[in-house]
Amino acid sequence: MEPVSAAASIVAIVQMTGQLFDLCQTYYRHVRGARADIRLLSDEVCSLIDVLDSLEAVVNDPLGHRLGTLATLSKSSGPLSSGQNLINGLKIKLEASMPDSSRKSSCLTALRWPLKKIELEKTVKAIDRLKSTFSLALATDNAHLSMSIESTTAKLEEELDLLSLAAKSAEAKVVRLEDDIGIVKSSQKQLLVSQCQKEFIAWLSAPDSSSNHEVACRLRQSATGQWFISSQSFNDWTNKPGLLWLRGIPKSFLEAVCGLLTTYAAGAGKTVLCSTIIEAVKQMCCQTPEISYAYFYFDFNNSSAKNTRGFLSSIVTQLYENLPTISDSFHQHYGTRTTQLPSIELLQQMLQQVITGSSRVYIIVDALDECAEKEEMIAQLKTLVGYNPAQLHVLVTSRSELDVAEGLKSLVTTSKSIQNDSVDADILLYVRASLETDKKLRKWPREVKKSIEKALSEGSQGMFRWADCQLGELRKCVKQSAVKKTLETLPPTLDETYTRILLSIDKVYRDDVARVLQFLVYSAEPLRIHELAEIVAFDSVNPGSPSFAAQNRLREPQDILSLCSSLITVRMHGLWDQRVQLSHYSVKEFLISERIRSGEAASFFLEHSSHAFLSQACLSYVMNFQEPIWSIDERDDLVSAYPLAEYASRNWAFHTARALTSTEAESTKRVCMRYLTDNPVIRNNCELILDFDEDLVFEDQYSPLYYLLMINEDFYPIIDELIRTGADVNADPEGPHGSPLEAALFYGRRNIVDLLFSKGAVLNLEASAVSNLYDCIFIRKSFENDYVDPVGVLLE
Repeated sequence: MEPVSAAASIVAIVQMTGQLFDLCQTYYRHVRGARADIRLLSDEVCSLIDVLDSLEAVVNDPLGHRLGTLATLSKSSGPLSSGQNLINGLKIKLEASMPDSSRKSSCLTALRWPLKKIELEKTVKAIDRLKSTFSLALATDNAHLSMSIESTTAKLEEELDLLSLAAKSAEAKVVRLEDDIGIVKSSQKQLLVSQCQKEFIAWLSAPDSSSNHEVACRLRQSATGQWFISSQSFNDWTNKPGLLWLRGIPKSFLEAVCGLLTTYAAGAGKTVLCSTIIEAVKQMCCQTPEISYAYFYFDFNNSSAKNTRGFLSSIVTQLYENLPTISDSFHQHYGTRTTQLPSIELLQQMLQQVITGSSRVYIIVDALDECAEKEEMIAQLKTLVGYNPAQLHVLVTSRSELDVAEGLKSLVTTSKSIQNDSVDADILLYVRASLETDKKLRKWPREVKKSIEKALSEGSQGMFRWADCQLGELRKCVKQSAVKKTLETLPPTLDETYTRILLSIDKVYRDDVARVLQFLVYSAEPLRIHELAEIVAFDSVNPGSPSFAAQNRLREPQDILSLCSSLITVRMHGLWDQRVQLSHYSVKEFLISERIRSGEAASFFLEHSSHAFLSQACLSYVMNFQEPIWSIDERDDLVSAYPLAEYASRNWAFHTARALTSTEAESTKRVCMRYLTDNPVIRNNCELILDFDEDLVFEDQYSPLYYLLMINEDFYPIIDELIRTGADVNADPEGPHGSPLEAALFYGRRNIVDLLFSKGAVLNLEASAVSNLYDCIFIRKSFENDYVDPVGVLLE
């Protein structure tokens, strides 16, 4: 088979494999009972696509015609033909079980996975054989190519010695050969660099702001924010270095409009405007390659995207990807790493390196007010601006809060407020687009749409979020008279809007909605729909050992979305995950504010002690797992039966540590003690749910005391209770860091070390796991400056 024909065959099988992967995704979203099998097949198909992409790249390479095994692969009965038949047959089988397009939406929920276990195993093995065959072919050709180059080089050197009179001819051959060698070396180097880049980016562990950007871009129209892009402020910022602060609607303006002293300037469309700015900067950088840019969306729904580390790692990652010339120096940091994650200091050092080495850098930061570490972040901005003040352009959006204004005072070159008249046109564009594209709104006659446009544009007062909420309420209207009544009674503020939404919830479901909102406000990570639906089966929204009643589950998990109305939204996280989160930062603020506490919707008020409910809910949930897990299938069956199992196993400690500082510390401590001491199988199951390991035997697990010492949270009250009830502070070494005291020293738990000493713990330095020089230095550093007595004992 000719190379062109071989390439076409590879393209064909790549396309079929991609279609097969898309089918697997559809099955994964709609078939719950076989997700492990579907994911297994999807992973194999995805891996095959990677191998095929590599094979296609080699065939299309300038040296592709030299590959000896290509002809073997391309025979009529060869691996390429067999692979096409296998993938096509599998695709046909999956398509056969899909509903036709006329009844697709109604039948997807009844979709069944057509592959039996044995058939799936055979298919996976067949795909694995294909991958092995193609990979071996690539490796063989590389080896033959290297040998060919070495042989040709040797022959050429002999010819140069023997045929000195034919120098010109030999020189031409050398040039051709060097070109071929250069192509091979370049390809090999690119592969090596690509692998290093993947490992380095994974080490940075940056939150992905691109998903926030995509969501914001979907909310804007083509002309959204153009008033700012064409403004003098934007022109000055793009041409002159400095920091531009784009502020939300000032409080004083809202007070004049609403007559309320407690109204916060949330929901003014700063994030949507920020997405417009990012797109404008991106286009500018494409036209001028020497300019680089990066952006970051602070997100209260994402724990890794609301702190300084998330900001630094994300900006470093983006600039690293945009500036390949810095790769080598950055890879040196990765090669000499000593920690699982780069330190804040190292991230700062890398960021300084890229900024000082760039001709011009633009950094856009959205929602600074949603950062959980505002003081540290503002200090970081001061450091950032100092790296290269002559070439750095920073734009920050936030609400006009006092602490932000005070912190940015000395940094801001220009400050601009988003006034109502600036964004009213954007809001009108958004409302019009919704009325034309939303399937529940576009049905209304033209005159009804005009009345909606008029009412929302006049009532929004520059508040995107307010207009969005009213559209959500209008979607519920099924009669024209209902639309008219809704428009006549529009709430004037966001607070009143949220109050009305909460009070419109059927009283039968208000406790359920309160529990769901409580989880979303205080959760450690966004939850999936079927995970969140489990929350309604807990018997109480208040702490005090809430119990899980499976019979109270929602029959349809999707119902949770309609119950919570426009207060929550669904967002994609990666390829597979759909996660539920609060639809806007102002929702969280309202639910935890004194404003709701003193209003009609006071029953939805969420206190800081909510962590106690989440802690006790997670612990009571996992205490259903009484029987040992012995296989990966049993693990998958348990997670399928208890959808909240992964979240509860991973995050009970996060909520418990925070609950121990609340008014519900005692009740939380009692539930946690039950989890630690009642049945050791439960703790072991939690570990297996998160990371199944066939070698993990529950009889060999750590004691409750040691188990808590290895968790990166402060459990002082519970450790104290464990010791009071008989835990041995001088127990024989049982873990990777020796005795309980040695483990506390290793993890730098200063207050726990003090507690263990006070309870009679003894450190034997001669036999200790910390007797080596490295750990002694670590101990000395851990207790530096603010801790005295234990150090005196350890360093004598």
